[in-house]
Amino acid sequence: RVDCNVVFGDFIGTKPTLTFEFVRAGTGVSDGSVVVAPTIGTGVYGLNASARRGLYSLRVHSPNWLVRQINNVVISDTGEQAYFELINGDVDQSGGVDAADIDAVIAMFGSLDPVPADVDGSIEVDAADIDIVIAHFGAVGE
Repeated sequence: RVDCNVVFGDFIGTKPTLTFEFVRAGTGVSDGSVVVAPTIGTGVYGLNASARRGLYSLRVHSPNWLVRQINNVVISDTGEQAYFELINGDVDQSGGVDAADIDAVIAMFGSLDPVPADVDGSIEVDAADIDIVIAHFGAVGE
């Protein structure tokens, strides 16, 4: 088991389900992934590492969030921990926060529906969402 503490920064909505990918250290070869919901009310995600043992890089994926990777995670029978701080604002899921993301938020501005441009999770696309995308402008995933 690997317990991942995930910080969502400027996100105020319900913590999303995340995909965690196990990558064999030094090879870049994926050893599979698991989709995990958070422990209720927290940002802790308990991963079942299954039969995996050894040195891995651990990647986390989720819509609107840049891919983040933690290297040198040793998976053993004693259980491990990893810490991720996610950056949101990648509305178009291109791997970076850029002008297309700002355009997408502006195009959906005022929406009260669950849409990708609601990057803060408030259930409304508003100025706060534009501010977040601008604050993360130029950031890229790993």
